Amino acid sequence: MPRMHHTSDPETLTDPEKLVDFVKSAVLGQLPNYWETDKTPKQKYSIKIVGEDFEKRIVDSKKDALVLVYHPLKEKNRQL
Repeated sequence: MPRMHHTSDPETLTDPEKLVDFVKSAVLGQLPNYWETDKTPKQKYSIKIVGEDFEKRIVDSKKDALVLVYHPLKEKNRQL
């Protein structure tokens, strides 16, 4: 990846002497590098588990798990 440097001063880009000074300091490594990056993707911490997948991911796993049991009908949720 090539090195990139950033200036927020618009006068540096319009004045030839300041532009030469900016390039010299960039070549000599006196300016910090500047990279444009993408935003970090959001991590998903919950997984929907159904049927046989439940035994494989929860029962047989050596990791701790917090399980929320849910039923689409409100009345049946209270009986769980």
